[in-house]
Order: sequence, then C-alpha cells, then structure tokens
Amino acid sequence: AFDSNGDDLPGGSQGFPGYSPDNAVDRSRSNLGMYVDSEFNFTDNFLAALAFRYEDYSDFGSTFNYKLATRLKVNEDLSFRGSVSSGFRAPSLAQLYYNLKFTNIVAGVSLPSLLSANNSTVTKSFGIQQLEEEQATNASIGFTYKKSGFTATVDAYTINVDNRIVLTDNFDASGLGLGVDAAQFFANGADTKTTGIDMVFTYNTRINDDNALNFGLTG
Repeated sequence: AFDSNGDDLPGGSQGFPGYSPDNAVDRSRSNLGMYVDSEFNFTDNFLAALAFRYEDYSDFGSTFNYKLATRLKVNEDLSFRGSVSSGFRAPSLAQLYYNLKFTNIVAGVSLPSLLSANNSTVTKSFGIQQLEEEQATNASIGFTYKKSGFTATVDAYTINVDNRIVLTDNFDASGLGLGVDAAQFFANGADTKTTGIDMVFTYNTRINDDNALNFGLTG
C-alpha cells in the first residue's frame, strides 16, 4: 500500500472498532446560574470589587464562587492591584457518560479494554466516585507604572486547581465477564499548581511630526 505521495505505508493496526448500539446514550443537562457583581470607589484612589456566583447543575450538583479585586492608586503614575478568586469547571457530558470497548497495545500485547461511563455499575465497583467539578483558587498581585512615554505592567499570579478530571490507567477487569481484560475511567484524580509572572514594557516617542518610535517587550 502507498500513501498519496507514492511512499510505502508502514504496517499497523487500528484498535478502535467503531461504535455499537450498546455505546449509545441519550443524556442532557440543565443548569441555573445567578451572580452579583459590584465595584466601590471608597476614595478617589482606592477601588474594590466584589462578585459572587452560584450555579446548580441537574446532573452533578451546585457550586458557589467568588472574586475580590482591589486597586490602589499611589499617584498619577503608579498603581498597585491584586485579586483573589475561585472558579470551577463542570464535568462534561462526555466525561460523565462516554463509554467504549477498544483494544490497546501494551508492551506489544493486545489488551481488550473498556472505557466505562462514570454512572456505570462497573465504575462504581472499582471505587470510582461520581465526578465532581474541578475547583480553582486564583490569586494575583502587581502594579502599573507610566512616565514620559514609558509604561510597565507586572503581575505575579498563582492558580491552584483541585480535583482535575483525568483518564485513569488500566484496571484489571478480566474477572468481570465483560469480554475485556482492562478498564479505564474518568476520575477526579489530580491537583495542579501554576505560578508565573506576566510583564509588559513599552516605550513610545516621536521622532518628528511624521514619525514615531515604539518599543515593546513582553515576558
């Protein structure tokens, strides 16, 4: 066999057999969200913002999140700012209900496998709990500065995500009588932390009435 360029196609196999009626699902969800957002100028130089959000999902539960942000203007050139907030990501319909039988190749050996839906009795028998939302906590602090054509913004941030939804490794399912040797599941299985600093520096000046010079550095 040859590809479109006339080169030999390497040998291989496809472990995905396609979908059968057993894989078919008809699922939907509804959700209700309510939020309130407000800003307060306590003084000409001090601004604070506060927000709350509530959401209720028909298939996994409810979640409540918040945001607090503030800005302090030291003078016309320098301001400090910071924020703390929480967030979430609901499990998708596919992560909740997708299911499939397929063949993996592990160490050169074919491994009939099952990707089991989260609401399946098979999934529950392995101790995998009902999927919950991924939860995030975010914080940032930084400043902005401008003077004579020069501007700078620097912000440090951290993002902590708990209960991230991941696909598990293979579990032994040879004794279940399902015609597979292994099973995999979507589960709230990982916590992650991301930290960093965003920096933007610009300098703008005019050479003459018709020409300007602009420099920019971001990192």
